[in-house]
Amino acid sequence: MEVSLQRLRLTFSKGENLRYISHLDLLHTWERALRRAGIPMAYSKGFHPHPKIVFAAALPVGCTGEAEVMDVYLSQPMPPRRVLRGLAHCTPDGLTAVDATPVYERAPALPALLCGADYDIAIETDQGIEDARDECQALLARDTIPRVYRGKSYDLRPLVDDLEILRLNARHLLVRMRLAAGRRGTGRPDEVLGELGWADLPHNCHRRRLRFASVSD
Repeated sequence: MEVSLQRLRLTFSKGENLRYISHLDLLHTWERALRRAGIPMAYSKGFHPHPKIVFAAALPVGCTGEAEVMDVYLSQPMPPRRVLRGLAHCTPDGLTAVDATPVYERAPALPALLCGADYDIAIETDQGIEDARDECQALLARDTIPRVYRGKSYDLRPLVDDLEILRLNARHLLVRMRLAAGRRGTGRPDEVLGELGWADLPHNCHRRRLRFASVSD
């Protein structure tokens, strides 16, 4: 007899304390927190069963996030508020579950719905804001931006939806990036910084939100 699962969509934040952990380490951290909270996770079948947890998108190492999204499958129903209360006492500093919403079990997978991501990159530089804006506009005006990532050539230009430059303080500029993600490819903030010539400048990356095809912008 097929077991009916509960699918919960968790929104969470990943802060400074966990900035440099890998995606795999983040997955294991969530697994431990869910177990400690007494949340009945559903497991995959086979010789090496693992909890059914699906992230919308991996967060780059060195990047924080305030509205990350993942689906967790439970072997028995639990009220979302109870799940959040349990996790509040079991997650490490820097990892916080901020929302839980039931999702139809057979709804499309999160990665299939993903269409983009918005990043804030704080860069330490003495470059003037107008010069920085001109460089961003010049990048957006290009038809193609050939890049090589992990030995593979690709065109970065269709993956950059928008760029905006703001002044944070006397020593820092804020680069706001709206990048594509999902089926048409994934724009990487470090690749954009590299094309702009800013990759070697001290900077902090923060993902403000993920964008999904089912949600109107």
